[in-house]
Amino acid sequence: MPCSNGKPSKGTTVTMESAQPLALPQQPGKSCHQLELGRSTEGVTMSISSRNLTAMPVTRAADVVRAVIFSSALVLPGTASAARSSPPVCRPSDVTTVRTVAHLQRLVTSSTSSDRALKDSLGITATKAGDVAYVTAERTCAKALTAFNTVMATPSQTRQLYVFKIGKDFAVEDPTMGQNAEYRGLRIFSRVWAYKRTYLTY
Repeated sequence: MPCSNGKPSKGTTVTMESAQPLALPQQPGKSCHQLELGRSTEGVTMSISSRNLTAMPVTRAADVVRAVIFSSALVLPGTASAARSSPPVCRPSDVTTVRTVAHLQRLVTSSTSSDRALKDSLGITATKAGDVAYVTAERTCAKALTAFNTVMATPSQTRQLYVFKIGKDFAVEDPTMGQNAEYRGLRIFSRVWAYKRTYLTY
């Protein structure tokens, strides 16, 4: 008998399915290995379902709670697909990132007085070409997104960013901003994501 996965209404049963083996108490007569966990304040009965269930005798209600808490596969219908649909924060490398890395490498290795003054104004201390790299680690890009949105006063904005490592600092850009402008704006952040300056470049 198939399990119900429809949108719950008051007085109905919510079934959460798991593809992973679960250790739950035996309950004869429950189709799809359902186990009712009780009613919520909205009057919706919560239950769980597993296609690969390991039934085992359980005598205490606390054991049922543990089985639910420690099963990472239990999700409400629709939440898993919503999480998968979120795009990565790091943009993949492209011709723009390759060109920008080369430009930043020239800047940090330059010994001209004008470039040294520019680096000083931006708070960049890197001096070697190897100090510059394009970032594709989502954890770092997530921090860059938080810092970038703080500067832009858009705390909940979803973005895909270019993130460049420059020694101990970072340069962050949202290429969808100012697409028709003459210059690109790279926001410079410290290693602790404190905003420094904006570098305008081509």
